[in-house]
Parts: sequence; structure tokens; C-alpha cells
Amino acid sequence: MAVPIALFTIGPVAASTQAPAAAAGGDATPVPRAVAVPLAHAKTAFANAQHHVASHEFARATKSLRNTRRWLAAAHNAAMAEIGAPPTDPESDEPPGPVSVIAVLGLEHRVVVRGTAMFDGLSHPIRLNRTVRAAMARRDLMLDKIIALPPEGAGSDYSDGMSDTVPSYAKEVTAITTVLQTASLTRLHRQAVQAILAAAKATKATVDAAYGGGE
Repeated sequence: MAVPIALFTIGPVAASTQAPAAAAGGDATPVPRAVAVPLAHAKTAFANAQHHVASHEFARATKSLRNTRRWLAAAHNAAMAEIGAPPTDPESDEPPGPVSVIAVLGLEHRVVVRGTAMFDGLSHPIRLNRTVRAAMARRDLMLDKIIALPPEGAGSDYSDGMSDTVPSYAKEVTAITTVLQTASLTRLHRQAVQAILAAAKATKATVDAAYGGGE
């Protein structure tokens, strides 16, 4: 049975050890603690990085981005382990994989969109590109694993939630394109954003093909 999951958002998200996946259409399914804890740390670290860049505290931004990568990797690995796992609640038939996957994909989307925007006016080497590309690479690995699931078997648990996220990939491409068109970028940062855009378009095409989409 598929878990109803809300469309990705990139607004403020409070840190929590159990984050609800969705409230609409029924009771929210909690993200397993193994995923929710590192995910909360990653959200906090990334928010700190944004603040430090805006405040021109580049040494602190570098540290926060390093923590973002570390905690996001931990959340990603925990969510990957949940894919295909049986329900943990004996009174529920909802597996933990779908809600874990959507939660991690949502933060990876946030890192891509807001991280790319942070290149605007940036002239310091804070490994921002490494952070954004790491999020994109892990996201692609997760998407590949989900898409490879049997559509009439385990894959059916993910189909509704993943279909709901399809528009977010088009919005991501638009946001990155806007950065290229309007931001003040160094030559190296422009090259970095161009590569990020190409990767985002490739991911969008993959998701569109698997779950429907298009302009």
C-alpha cells in the first residue's frame, strides 16, 4: 500500500527525530529515527551554512557545508537501507522505505536549489560545488534503486509519492537556470552552475520517464 506523501517543499523545516511525511489524506507516517536524526542534523548544518555565507563568515560556512555532507550521507545511507524493508509496526502494512526516501530526496532537492543560489556573489572557495554535486550524485543513486524496483511489487509502494514529486524537478531546473541568468558569478562558479544544470536536467528526464512528467 502506497504512503500518501506531500510534494517537496524547500521552506523551513524543524529538526525532529520523527518527521511526518504527510498530513493530507490520512495520518502522517513518521520517518524512522535512523533516517530522521541525521536528516535533522543535515538540515541544521545546511541552514547554518546559508547564514554564514550571507554573513560572509566563510570559515564557518566551510565547516557547516562539511557537516551538511556528512550528515546528509548518513541520512541517505539509512534511507537506502529502508528500501525494501518490511513494516516495523506489526499493526501497520506501511513499509518504512517510501517515507524515508521522500524525506531524504526533499532535503537533497533543497541543497541543490538553495545551494546553487548561494553561488551568487560568492568569491571564496567554500566547497559549495562539492556539497551540491554530492547531494545530486546520491539522489541519482537513490532514484536508480527505486526505479529498478518491480512496478507491480515493491515499486508500487513508491509510485504515488514519487509521482507527486515530479513537478519539483522542473522547478529545480528553472531555479538553476535563473541563477545562471541573473546571478553575479565568477568564471569558475558559472562553469560549476552550468554543470549542475546539466545534471539537474538529466535527473528530471529520468524521473519524468519513470513517473510521468513533461512541460
